[in-house]
Amino acid sequence: MSNQILGMSEGTFWVVVFAEAFFMAIICALIANSKNRSSLGYFICGFFFGLIALIIVAVVPRVDEAFSQEQRKCPYCLGNVPVRATKCKHCGSSLVAKGVPDIAEGDLIEISREIKVNEQVAFKKGEKARVEFIDPDPERPENKYIVLSIDLNKRFRLSKWDMSFIDNVDFRTFLTRST
Repeated sequence: MSNQILGMSEGTFWVVVFAEAFFMAIICALIANSKNRSSLGYFICGFFFGLIALIIVAVVPRVDEAFSQEQRKCPYCLGNVPVRATKCKHCGSSLVAKGVPDIAEGDLIEISREIKVNEQVAFKKGEKARVEFIDPDPERPENKYIVLSIDLNKRFRLSKWDMSFIDNVDFRTFLTRST
């Protein structure tokens, strides 16, 4: 008497199960990668949980790179730290600005890093701009400075980590940029 499962020999059955699991794992990993999620994690889930993992990876939202990858350099050890960090994880230095004047409406600022929005450069590092007004975002209160991107002709909310205050500047020479 031979062992038969679903009309197949036992060996053939396990080859089909493994092939299906591997196929589901690859599909889950590809979808996860397209959503900036962990390819390896979803590969493993897809292998062991198949259709359930495929449904989950199809439903989870895309991770926005702008929020997940925001990094800046620690001024003391030059290690990469999250933009909103108040203490460096590498050297333990405080990253809270002391003695820096508060940025007010109408102040001239310099953009401290390149800022992309939907794969378009909204602000270039070193670009000068003016804070048009201050309006904290309830979901992200640190993004309270409304600044106009000349390149995209749109206003964006920036945080103090995105800019630095410029003192003693002749405002008449500001925004005399040639197009």
